[in-house]
Amino acid sequence: METNKFQGRQALKLLFVAGLSLLLLIPVSFLKDTIRSRSHTADEAISEVGSSWGGRQFITGPYIEFSKTVINQKEEQKKYLCVFPESFNADIDLTSSTLKRGIFKVPVYRSNVKAGGAFTFGEEVSNFLTPDTEARLCLSLGDLKGLEDQADILLGGQSLKFSNRVKTDRMSNQNPELVAVIPEGLLNGKDSLEYSLLLNLKGAASFNVAPVGETNVVKMTSDWPDPSFSGAFLPSERNVDDNGFSAVWKVNALNRDYPQVCETSNVHSLTGSSLSGVGLIDSVSQYRLSERACKYALLIILITMLAIFLMEIWTGKKVNYLQYILTGADLVIFYTLLFSFSEHIGFGWAFLIAAAMTIVLMVLYMKSVLGSWKDSLALGGLATLLYAYIFVLLKMGDFAFLAGSIGLFILLAIVMFFSQKAFAKAGQE
Repeated sequence: METNKFQGRQALKLLFVAGLSLLLLIPVSFLKDTIRSRSHTADEAISEVGSSWGGRQFITGPYIEFSKTVINQKEEQKKYLCVFPESFNADIDLTSSTLKRGIFKVPVYRSNVKAGGAFTFGEEVSNFLTPDTEARLCLSLGDLKGLEDQADILLGGQSLKFSNRVKTDRMSNQNPELVAVIPEGLLNGKDSLEYSLLLNLKGAASFNVAPVGETNVVKMTSDWPDPSFSGAFLPSERNVDDNGFSAVWKVNALNRDYPQVCETSNVHSLTGSSLSGVGLIDSVSQYRLSERACKYALLIILITMLAIFLMEIWTGKKVNYLQYILTGADLVIFYTLLFSFSEHIGFGWAFLIAAAMTIVLMVLYMKSVLGSWKDSLALGGLATLLYAYIFVLLKMGDFAFLAGSIGLFILLAIVMFFSQKAFAKAGQE
């Protein structure tokens, strides 16, 4: 009869532990909403800094835009023909720094862009040209606020002067453009024209380039040590170390989904999907890491609670329901400490400090509950292993799922072994 009562009490307490673990996920879910909100606020800080310094930059071009007026059913219509260069070679140097907006640090940069190549003009261009055809050399940028100096452009050995294109209805979906009128006679009888471009551009967070040439070689160097390469194409060569990075993109026209000559007045909508470059914000930021850490909350809470439950059976010392609740609250506080510290000192140090504070408090509290340093330190050691395991998972990236599955299997085996030992010992007593 006593055995049945003991088993009934322990079954009831085990159900309580499981239910409490699930209930403790409610405040964790509220914290996840806060993390998303703060991440959105950080993005707004980048936008605010970009509005005065220069935002996320990209370069599309240069390209030549031909336009003419035609009569169609007694109505005048504007026709456009855009010609991309046969070759596009660029050397880009990014010098990074950091600006603060509140508690948020926004990575910004100054870029020096040197580009060159050649245009070739085939039959499509010859058929389009008429005496009243206008020709412009165009360059599309992410944010004109970041342009520090007048861009220097040479076409066929002749210097051209850029101006900001005034937006019209047809350009309502386009990004800012620099345009230079190509003088009459420069294109006459020419099958090809070489060009060179030099500009200094400020920006924030990212820098991308559209591979507009039939062949493209883009070399980029920077002192930023933690790049995030992104876009339609990844670099074919890269080198990253503590002093910065260097990368080379090699792309040809067969890799993209638009031709070298096209009839369009909205080039960016055509080339936007081919932008490639680098982000100066770590793709696994503290906000994403904090949110991912919250996804492992049930594992930490449930394993820790189960360990206390087994320790109670093993030692025969009572742990009441309130003590379980307070210990669970300590485990939840870990996530608020982690997130709040990570915004100021980085995720790694924040995880270490939050875990240390949580474990020390739990060890001291369980010492008063169990009356034994040995038992409370054993629980502290288990919690230390759990947090170390979670931290490794968060940093592993692509192998996190594999490591997590193996780790869960090992944890299950350990729990099965010790639970059997604990119940056997309790039965003997």
